[in-house]
Amino acid sequence: MKKVIIGMIILIAYAGMIYGEEMTVEKLINRVKQNVNRINDLRGNVEITYKIVGKELKQTMEIWYKKPNKFKLIAISSTGVPTMSSASDGLNAYDKSKILYYEDKIRKYKPCKGNDYFPFKVNYYFDYDTMFEIILKGSNPLLTKISDFEYKIETQVVETNKKNEVWIDYEKGLIMGYNILFKNRRYRSEIKESVRYGVVNFPVNIKNETFNVGIDINLRTEILWKDVRINGGIKDKEFIIE
Repeated sequence: MKKVIIGMIILIAYAGMIYGEEMTVEKLINRVKQNVNRINDLRGNVEITYKIVGKELKQTMEIWYKKPNKFKLIAISSTGVPTMSSASDGLNAYDKSKILYYEDKIRKYKPCKGNDYFPFKVNYYFDYDTMFEIILKGSNPLLTKISDFEYKIETQVVETNKKNEVWIDYEKGLIMGYNILFKNRRYRSEIKESVRYGVVNFPVNIKNETFNVGIDINLRTEILWKDVRINGGIKDKEFIIE
């Protein structure tokens, strides 16, 4: 009984140290990176709904990803027909489109930098290094505890009276939302639902909003992931377009 009580005291003390007053911005950022780094491979279907100036457009994609920079996506039309394929095997990038004169032609080129953690950027628009660089560009980040596990990091945008904010759930290692001003555009995001796949927490319903500062036109997107499989093992041959 004494051992059980001592164990409980140690556990409570540890929880207090991690989730309580000792929380830091660095711990939150590292927690997010730890969760992302657990994704060795991922596949799933993504439905993206775009809303702009009163119009709505839906796009469906099948996505494959393998750490660190292999990916493939196939865009599917509303009738279920593949319309575009794009892939990177880490060395080269390929795309194939059935639109106009590109039909059945595979174009090969060198991939642009920044394909690491492709699913992360599908969800958030940014890779996490860029996001945290933007957030921490201001001075003296303010850290606020929102709930048991959720925290807000807030900084002042340099030379403006605007703020950048990001909400992180430490327990899940997830960015639950952000409100970022970057290159004269405002980016907002909110995770509506996340699912745990093995050791990885992954957002499956994300709402984003982007608009140019001073212009009353914004783009809203809702991202829905379905049939997600993480760390199931994907062979390199999957990242080939034929």
